[in-house]
Amino acid sequence: MTGWDHETDLLVLGAGAAGLTAALVAAGEGLSTLVAEKSEWVGGTTARSAGTVWVPGHRQLADPRADLAEAARYLDALVGDRGRRDLRTAYLRHAPEALDRLRQLGIGFRHTAGAADYHPEVPGAGVGRALEPEPFDGRRLGRRAFGRIRRPVREFTLLGGTLMLRRAEADQLAAVFAGDTVRAAATAARLGLRWLLDRVGGYPRGTRLTMGNALVAALYERLRATSADVWFTAHADELIAGERGRVEGAVVHRRGTVSRVRALRGVVLACGGFAANPALRARYLPEPVAQFTPAVPEATGDGLRLAQAAGGALGAPRDDNAMWFPGSLGRRRDGSTAVFPHIWDRAQPGVVAVDRGGRRFVDESVSYHRFVRAMYAATPGPAVPAWLVTDAAALRKYGLGMVRPYLPGAALRRHLDDGYLRSGRTGR
Repeated sequence: MTGWDHETDLLVLGAGAAGLTAALVAAGEGLSTLVAEKSEWVGGTTARSAGTVWVPGHRQLADPRADLAEAARYLDALVGDRGRRDLRTAYLRHAPEALDRLRQLGIGFRHTAGAADYHPEVPGAGVGRALEPEPFDGRRLGRRAFGRIRRPVREFTLLGGTLMLRRAEADQLAAVFAGDTVRAAATAARLGLRWLLDRVGGYPRGTRLTMGNALVAALYERLRATSADVWFTAHADELIAGERGRVEGAVVHRRGTVSRVRALRGVVLACGGFAANPALRARYLPEPVAQFTPAVPEATGDGLRLAQAAGGALGAPRDDNAMWFPGSLGRRRDGSTAVFPHIWDRAQPGVVAVDRGGRRFVDESVSYHRFVRAMYAATPGPAVPAWLVTDAAALRKYGLGMVRPYLPGAALRRHLDDGYLRSGRTGR
């Protein structure tokens, strides 16, 4: 094949955590690497997520080898014949090594010792296999590169989306309502002073990054220290195959220019999912089809389309063509629509999930994916939409969705007026 405009060892399509990791490892092995990112930012939907990784057998566990055996039992019971056993065996074998390699490259994770697996009732389920990204000092990137990190979900932050914090820190701040003012004040002072210095220093938001934002920023910082190149506002609409059908490159569109990029060692499709593509949602997801998502707008299924055009195929249609979570729609003060992911608040005391007929259909503490599965499996019909019902005391103490704990009356009234909350007297 002739007529190439650019040549590289590895071409990576997408700059989320998967794409940045592939690029960083390749560059670390001495390969010339090019990342083509569809948007102006790095991070993809990872930047809006918790950024947690699930790695059985990692070195911070008491007995990694025994945990790997239990994790294999867990996945066998959970997945069964719905997926290839050799693939999950390969994951279990190599995931701890991959984690160690990332640590060698400067990507840190914290052991979430108390985090249970999503299906604790399944044989082999464990605790402590999840790891969260270490907080990252965005100042290490410099102002311009820091501006390339996609912002997180605003509702998981404070001060209008400008202050990020870990979940443990959110719990420490909330301790003030339980009377632990010393711990809450210490956490507030530490986080607030750092945020204030950042804003006075001209940063558009706090530079102390957590969750998926921290993971993306750390990967991007390390990648920028290599010879790898990142093209922004660049997307591929075609893979180029050679005479024997092997993919040799891609057609990449970038700022009005079309380039035929040759990839000597391969092309990595890390383009994200299809959550932002209504046509693909209607094709691959059950009815009633989800209409809203907090995924990035660039998640339109490019990787799926490119893979299918190159001969790839999906497995038999099932109910898990998405990573499900229940979400509620709210309106922010600036008039924009918020899709709030109900990840943790469903399990708070005093909350019951019911369908439109008032029937409870699920254990509210199950994982977000299982919760939505239960919504679709509910009888006599799908519990879509569903309702989270609580009382005034629990709402005030724990909050729910976009309603913060101990919210002032005027702010609570705003949620009632716009329909995000609905109230009624307790039935007798």
